Amino acid sequence: MSTRLFAVAKMAEAASPVVLVASIALLIDLGARVASRLYEFAFMTTNVPELFRSLATRLPLLISPLRLIASQAQAGCLPDYVALALWSVAGTLYKTPSR
Repeated sequence: MSTRLFAVAKMAEAASPVVLVASIALLIDLGARVASRLYEFAFMTTNVPELFRSLATRLPLLISPLRLIASQAQAGCLPDYVALALWSVAGTLYKTPSR
């Protein structure tokens, strides 16, 4: 492997945790926004289906572990299998929907 190619591979490897943390942060932000809107809809209005009230309660519970995962990824303490699983989820955030 040439020195230049090796340097590019090393830069990509170093950037991977940063991109992963950014992707997780994006998921956290999106989840927090949805949770906020659901809460407003579910608890500030009347005649709301129970499903929306349940989602408004449960979504913040899903966001909390994402924050812990983001801090682990930022510290470089994330197991490889978890990082790989997160990459598969985070990769879908950047794909445009097909029409």
